[in-house]
Amino acid sequence: MKTEFDGSRHVAKVFSQYWDTPLLIEPHQSQSLEYGEVLKLAIALDDWLLSEGYGVGEPIRIAPTNSSIPLTVYIGALLSDRLVYAIDPSRGEQDISEMLDIADGERLLTDDPSLLDREDAIQLRPIEPVDMAKSEAVNKLTEANSSDPFLVTFTSGTTGTPKGVLHNFDNFVHASLRFGERFDFSPSDTFYHTLPMGYMAGILNALILPLCHGSKIVIGKRTSAATAAQFFEPTAEAGVNVFWLTPTILRMLLQLCSGPYDGADSAVGCVATEPLPTDLQEEFEAEFEIDLYETYGLSETLFITTEYPEDGGDRIGVGPTLDDVELKIEADGELLVDAPWLFLNYVNRDGTMKEGHTYRTGDIGEVRDGTVYITGRKKNLIVRNGINISPTRIEEVLLTFSSVSGAAVFGRETDNVGEQVIAVVEADAESIRKQTLQQEIVDELGTDHRPDDIVLVDDLPRTDDDSVDYDAVRIRVAEV
Repeated sequence: MKTEFDGSRHVAKVFSQYWDTPLLIEPHQSQSLEYGEVLKLAIALDDWLLSEGYGVGEPIRIAPTNSSIPLTVYIGALLSDRLVYAIDPSRGEQDISEMLDIADGERLLTDDPSLLDREDAIQLRPIEPVDMAKSEAVNKLTEANSSDPFLVTFTSGTTGTPKGVLHNFDNFVHASLRFGERFDFSPSDTFYHTLPMGYMAGILNALILPLCHGSKIVIGKRTSAATAAQFFEPTAEAGVNVFWLTPTILRMLLQLCSGPYDGADSAVGCVATEPLPTDLQEEFEAEFEIDLYETYGLSETLFITTEYPEDGGDRIGVGPTLDDVELKIEADGELLVDAPWLFLNYVNRDGTMKEGHTYRTGDIGEVRDGTVYITGRKKNLIVRNGINISPTRIEEVLLTFSSVSGAAVFGRETDNVGEQVIAVVEADAESIRKQTLQQEIVDELGTDHRPDDIVLVDDLPRTDDDSVDYDAVRIRVAEV
């Protein structure tokens, strides 16, 4: 049944209008696909799946590397009424096994070499497009039911066990349109995609968002320590002017690349997945002359807020809420979100954390002059000697040190003073002194925020989207 907001109809209009315009560009493969070619490949997907042994309507479990193929699979699944379970192949073996246990289906579609030897693996590879007139192809997309369950991505819960977050296609399109309005995205924009294509940010932020605005997508290698030095190689010639970045990526680029960026004028970088320290933002902007804008959202809520060029804010918060988003603040500071594109449910849990149309984010924050500020996580809020302490604020101070590349602060229960403040710092032990870190925290935040212990580590455990894996950090510290 069609709903009032019709995502498939909007995207069909985009395909029709930009049929002969490049959509996906792969410099490393020296190839590109126009909008019309992508749609005809998506239509061909169903017959190919049937030839590989899939049943009619059988869900698709996919663990893709970065290429032009995943977008054709996602659109093809919408057209053939198949639910997709997207998995990042870089996740650990245990995580992938747990995700596959959650996901319906008998096969795993993948092109990742580490997964191809599985008995249930089917190699993800290029297929032949259908021979179909433009009007017929666009009509198929127009008629697709975009309000039905479309995609499940996985996020870690408080226990570290993966949770499947279910959305329909309407959610992705609606959120993308509201987000894109803030930047006035259009067919003149070219996005650079180096995020994982089996994870929410890689699907929503860098595939569906540019698609909804008729933009181009340049597909690069997934950013890592091994690829960061070549990050900018394909971007200038391709005219890239929109980057999706994380603070971890920013630090790698500052270490391994030099600016300024010599591509498109007025390039912007949208930053997601973890807080953006002001010092890091200023250093990156000065080096590469790319303006950075911090965004805020969750797998369950999609886009919630963003800084943007006309915002005029103080560049410390995460910007104002998008249109159609309502934000409420509980007495304890927790942010509650109401938006038309909230997730439908968790696929591996009974019920949902939604309350009507409201989602409890678990984040602590405030709104000042229209700008949203995230000050901590509810589950990580530390109470010591009756004083509430924000781990995020301590982490932000630690990250101002150039020798510190990551920080995780959490509370450890004690019998007498409530919780101890533990700071785990990713840094070279020979380049920094714990006493120096302690004093800077006290100077910036006061004695209430002084950590009881600072643990220096060579590297912090991270999730597939480069966020710090706090559960793994706690386990590591407990083992020390």
